[in-house]
Amino acid sequence: YIDPVVCVNGLYLFALLGRETEAQKTVDYVFEYLRTRAYLAATRMYPSPDIFLCFLARLIEKSSYFREIFEDKVPAATVAFHHIVGAEVPVPMSCRQGL
Repeated sequence: YIDPVVCVNGLYLFALLGRETEAQKTVDYVFEYLRTRAYLAATRMYPSPDIFLCFLARLIEKSSYFREIFEDKVPAATVAFHHIVGAEVPVPMSCRQGL
């Protein structure tokens, strides 16, 4: 088992290092986790789905490369954010402060 939150944070590190193109398998894994709504069950390490969505939002905000990749997948991401938050702002409530 690979924690999806760890994967998103790994993608963030790749973005910081300018090596986004070297992480396609991880991008695919994160998207599948998002697409299937597995985030609703949270993860073994993080008991709230907000954590996954929070770090995904941070990744998309930081990296234009990952933003473009996930724009193709935005319907899944937008549905995820809206499902958790119940608002028009695509950032989980737990992440509105602190990041």
